[in-house]
Amino acid sequence: MIGALQTPPVALTPVTPTSPSTSNPSETPTPVNPTGASTDPTTATDPTAAVPPTLTPLESYVASRGVTYEAVVLGPVNTGIFATNDGYVVLALGQTLPDSSIVVKDITATSVTLALGSDETILELQKR
Repeated sequence: MIGALQTPPVALTPVTPTSPSTSNPSETPTPVNPTGASTDPTTATDPTAAVPPTLTPLESYVASRGVTYEAVVLGPVNTGIFATNDGYVVLALGQTLPDSSIVVKDITATSVTLALGSDETILELQKR
């Protein structure tokens, strides 16, 4: 019996088809790594490419405390029920969130407006 011919495995590198630029036919295509991301050094070191948005103090408080608008009681004094990392908080219109100067400025059936100075943010009622 004749033994099977074995060849060592070959690592394959994906090739992305590119068409030469019509304005500059000698232009070299940008290399692509196996994940599909560009290996162009000008974009890899661009410091503005992945800059996260800057949060206001109000947005930072809401994000760090995990504040969400969970329920509402509408009546003579509208009341919002908020979930936080520390538990639930029940606040009426005009009250402040715990350990802050953030005021509940407006409460509706679907959203609440929180204010810190002139900065405002709106939280939508969580749907279940």
